[in-house]
Amino acid sequence: MSVAAFFDMDRTILNGSSGMLYVRYLVQTGRIRAQDWMRISWWFLWYALGLIDFPQAMMRMLMMSSGEEEEPLREETDAWFAEWVAPNITEGAVQRIDQHRAQGHRLVVLSAATVYVVRPLAERLNIPDYLCTHLEVEEGHFTGRLVEPVCFGPGKALLAEQFAARNDIDLGQSYFYSDGHEDVPMLERVGHPVVVNPGRRLRRLAQRRVWPIESWR
Repeated sequence: MSVAAFFDMDRTILNGSSGMLYVRYLVQTGRIRAQDWMRISWWFLWYALGLIDFPQAMMRMLMMSSGEEEEPLREETDAWFAEWVAPNITEGAVQRIDQHRAQGHRLVVLSAATVYVVRPLAERLNIPDYLCTHLEVEEGHFTGRLVEPVCFGPGKALLAEQFAARNDIDLGQSYFYSDGHEDVPMLERVGHPVVVNPGRRLRRLAQRRVWPIESWR
């Protein structure tokens, strides 16, 4: 069986949140109004405080895009990624990815973010595999629904387990790098969990579990 190295994206490979970068981009380009910006900011705050979960936050945002065409969004987000997101890739992540690549490990981006940012990130880093959240599309238009299972919390661990089974990967020998407490199910699933740029809650847990804690910039 082979070994994989799974990497979370926001605040792990990136030095911040791709979601907030996209909202700021929408405001700057006049795509959303100031009141929409305030509403979405509240959703991010509620999510950060654990008052709503990721699927709920995503569904609230999707209600604003239901019925829109997918292809124009894909083209726009590719350009947004190059200008807004790529400069936020941390050198620490690049170095660790290169180390795993040199060891012949299977590289996987594993993120709750949508394919419209995870795919270009994986391509930029020359990582062939990625697992992420997908928005349901029918006849080229968004339906306003998420494809299950959502790549968040236990769903993220489930998708990684399915990927490992398909690709003969030993999760007990594999690595996962993440900053978020919501990723504890996946951190517990691999043999080599590594906590990167953690918040206070995950840092305390990592210290109790004696998981490595790293700072990537």
